[in-house]
Amino acid sequence: MFWLYLTVICSVVATSAQQLAPPPFDVRIDHYKVDTTKDLVINTPRPGLSWKLPLFTERNVQQTAYQIQIQSDTDKWDSEKILSSRSTHVSHETMKDLQSSTHYQIRLRVWTSLSGQASSWTNWIQFRTSVFNLHEYIMQKNDDVHWIGSTQIYMNELRKEFNVSSTSPIRTATVLISGIGYYELYVNGQSVDPSRKLDPGWTTYEKRTLMVSYDLTPMIKGGMNAVGVKLGNGWYSQEQYVPPSASEPNYGPPRLMFALSIVFVSSETMSVVSDQTWKGRQGSIVHDSVYNGEIVDSRNDRVDWAKVGFNDSFSLWVTPEIMQSPINVAANGQLSLQDMPPIRAGVDALQFEIGNPLNLENSYLSKEDLAGIQGGNLHDGGVLKPISVSTPVLGVHTFDMGQNMVGWCRFHFHGPRGLGIYIRHAEVLAQPVDSTKQSYGGIYTENLRGATQTDSYILRGDPNGEIYEPRFTVHGFRYISVYGSPVGLSVNDVECPVVHSQTTVKGHFASNINAKGNHTSTGIVSTAQLFPLLSDNGQHNLAVQLVSSTTYPSYGYMFNNPYENATTMWELWDAPMEGPGMNSRNHHMFASIGAWFYSHLAGIDFQSGLIVIHPRMVSEDKKHLLSKVDCQLNTLYGLVHVSYTRDERSTFANSILLRVSIPTNAKAHVVFEPLFPNAKCVLLTESNKVMWSITDKDNTVSHDAQTGLMTVQIGSGEYEYQAFWE
Repeated sequence: MFWLYLTVICSVVATSAQQLAPPPFDVRIDHYKVDTTKDLVINTPRPGLSWKLPLFTERNVQQTAYQIQIQSDTDKWDSEKILSSRSTHVSHETMKDLQSSTHYQIRLRVWTSLSGQASSWTNWIQFRTSVFNLHEYIMQKNDDVHWIGSTQIYMNELRKEFNVSSTSPIRTATVLISGIGYYELYVNGQSVDPSRKLDPGWTTYEKRTLMVSYDLTPMIKGGMNAVGVKLGNGWYSQEQYVPPSASEPNYGPPRLMFALSIVFVSSETMSVVSDQTWKGRQGSIVHDSVYNGEIVDSRNDRVDWAKVGFNDSFSLWVTPEIMQSPINVAANGQLSLQDMPPIRAGVDALQFEIGNPLNLENSYLSKEDLAGIQGGNLHDGGVLKPISVSTPVLGVHTFDMGQNMVGWCRFHFHGPRGLGIYIRHAEVLAQPVDSTKQSYGGIYTENLRGATQTDSYILRGDPNGEIYEPRFTVHGFRYISVYGSPVGLSVNDVECPVVHSQTTVKGHFASNINAKGNHTSTGIVSTAQLFPLLSDNGQHNLAVQLVSSTTYPSYGYMFNNPYENATTMWELWDAPMEGPGMNSRNHHMFASIGAWFYSHLAGIDFQSGLIVIHPRMVSEDKKHLLSKVDCQLNTLYGLVHVSYTRDERSTFANSILLRVSIPTNAKAHVVFEPLFPNAKCVLLTESNKVMWSITDKDNTVSHDAQTGLMTVQIGSGEYEYQAFWE
């Protein structure tokens, strides 16, 4: 009888657990996505919290309440059940202020209008707080913590060994570091964050210099430890500022500030700081420049330089100097926490909040509609491989990456010790010579102006080959020419990580715009204003005609011309015809057009917490210009999907089919525009059921007699509408 009773109880518990709704997802703390942020650091005592709710099969699902729990080693806080539909930027008034330099964990659950039962809890989310008053904190340690470097040599490698007591376990080990212009941090031979690059962020250093905080608790151990820092010139070098194009600030050689704080379970503490107990040298990087690339002599590499017990009998490691602070305290200069996503290389640089648009889920677009579209693939893992290699002249290998990109390349070289290999980067190939109409296949570098975009690498002669990847420079290019390799190179010897601030792809837009012969020529300011102005003032036909043009000058001309077809946007409408001035082939000069795709062509907008779907329509006689649209946009509530067709193979003349997906806990208005002048809506259906007609008017649909606009009020869910006009 006991076993039967136990079985029944367990069965009831298990069944109840299975019925719990899934937990909220995509939690953000002060805008940081917790799922993709490594070592989440919060720089405020009262952060805002945002989350999304899963999309249910039921429609119009709203959050009715939430509960948040926060705890540290010494404190706990529970909001208990709060009746509220709010799920963005939540900071409850009864919440305790977070303490500085403390590790926390947080979780939450919600209730919805579907049932009175709470959802499952999220997993516990780990985060920590920074030193809230960073500048004052460092200033108080002025007698102990120093900027260190050298005015005598290019000291770009510094190291220190230190002993950590084993009498009590380590509770936390956190470091504040700034290496300017750039730095890389190693602990016990391991890079602390391998994909993080070109740190810290570029600032006006005398006014604000950034420090970065790392949690080193998993890397520091009892006993002897070693820390190593590589430094680069970055934007702190005089070389980047060439008058008259830029004023020349009073910057100098690289320097390091480092403050490690270790707290033991026993509450005892110890510190390791940048001072003259460190040792430094010039490493294998002989010279580095943001614009001009690197010179690297790999014979000076020391594999174990950041490990305990390292001994170097071939290099001179010297005591660093105490360097002047970059901060001008007299002018209220500040040390600040770098409270922004870092620059990353490769797969860690880009995350996705949308599906692959080529899958065409729930879309009216077909693969045939997109068959002619060519361009870069964002779903390639953030590392590009060359599509071809040629040898235009003896001893030169020119690689084509297939698209313009920003980053650098990782090369696999073989050759004798001391041999130098020279690498140049360019956005385009040299144009054919006018007299012969022939091109030798070389790269075009005149538009780089003063920048050389060149890396030089001296081999150490490893018989197994050696890998070279730049550290403290960045290039914009599609083509790479490699000079001086003693052996042939193939596409398998090169791969190029794309480098940019860590970011998230939040939307995609696709259509079957048909190109016509119109043109536009605007500047950076007027381009952003022109297209919304036309669409909002009765000239949407003209706006679509302009954006779909392929004649010069136009967006389409960049990608359809007899000179060079773009893979990224040009800086100038006539870039191939310009001389060696500012005419980059990868520039955001005219990229503001992208916002208009979402706000007007797909018609997604936000007004006072309300999602508005209002696609602007070309007139019926111009619908061949834009008969299909598919757009996804991930909002703070979740994914909004808009797809429509006016193709008469799918719908009737003078009608539109529109699919809309609205995320849970959101409300929306869907607005239908007249499809031709003086048109009136006569019928509106949803999922093939009549919801409004000229003789039977539903109160969830409003009709503006003056403009002809039809507006439907909806909640979350998936909908398919068809509107007929006459």
